[in-house]
Amino acid sequence: MPKRDLLFGDYLNLVEEPPIRTQFEEFIRDLMEYADDPEKRLGDYQADRLTVERLQYFKDEQVLTFFGMTALFHVLWGKMDADARTGALVDLFGKTFGTRVAKADAGDPLKLSFGRKLTPCPGYLEAVRDWAENHPVLCVRRKAASGGDLSLLEKPVSINAVLENKRFFICFECKFLSDISYQVTFIPVLNQIVRVVDCGMYEARETGRMFAFTLVSPALFRDGDGARNRLYWYKMNEYSTYTEALYRDLGYEAPLIPDRLFWITWEDILWHIAMNRTLFERNEYPALSDFFRNRRIETPT
Repeated sequence: MPKRDLLFGDYLNLVEEPPIRTQFEEFIRDLMEYADDPEKRLGDYQADRLTVERLQYFKDEQVLTFFGMTALFHVLWGKMDADARTGALVDLFGKTFGTRVAKADAGDPLKLSFGRKLTPCPGYLEAVRDWAENHPVLCVRRKAASGGDLSLLEKPVSINAVLENKRFFICFECKFLSDISYQVTFIPVLNQIVRVVDCGMYEARETGRMFAFTLVSPALFRDGDGARNRLYWYKMNEYSTYTEALYRDLGYEAPLIPDRLFWITWEDILWHIAMNRTLFERNEYPALSDFFRNRRIETPT
């Protein structure tokens, strides 16, 4: 990667899926080219609509997740001093959990990864068979009734982003315009939040770590006019208020349900990025700011 792509290029190895990593590399080059030559953006818009649509990336949440999380990670763990990092973590995760993460991070820095594959826990796999045997779709019922390896009924879950060290395992489900899925292949009543929570809890429990789930979305769908227009608004508010709702929606007797559920916005993340814009290379922050502004996710000026 050219030197001007240093920030994002260095983080490409955190993306576990090779095809997605290649897409990101191409997109980084496009983004940085526009940052170097703003007038070229206008020329390409008039002459090459495909390039512009590629830059907009068809509302792709993977790219949004990659740029937002790598930039935040770069600020918090690449450049920021310990006291400032503690303040940022408290702002994002609250005083109790944020302080605990900061203290643990001092001796064992958190690491970031994308597309982490988590194995379903045994209790969930048993529940999958029970649900599948009564599934409304005939072919699903037949597959469940055939027996065999339960793991064949459910593939590992891919987590958008993970922050982890020896003490903490924090999963991020990142959204732009999409909603959470209201079902999985074999369980028609299991939503995406519960699915990620279940797999994340199992991973944390098996490795002796503390688990937390964090939803990331535009502020529009948490606080703005779009609130209550996404299923995840209702489920996050329900789960944060009534822990038993997680047990109910999970559909089986889970050993542990976390009370560490967080909902932050892209605007929250970008505020910390913007307040530390001097920590980026010359053209990196303008490129980031333009990327998010094009998606109506505004950063402070």
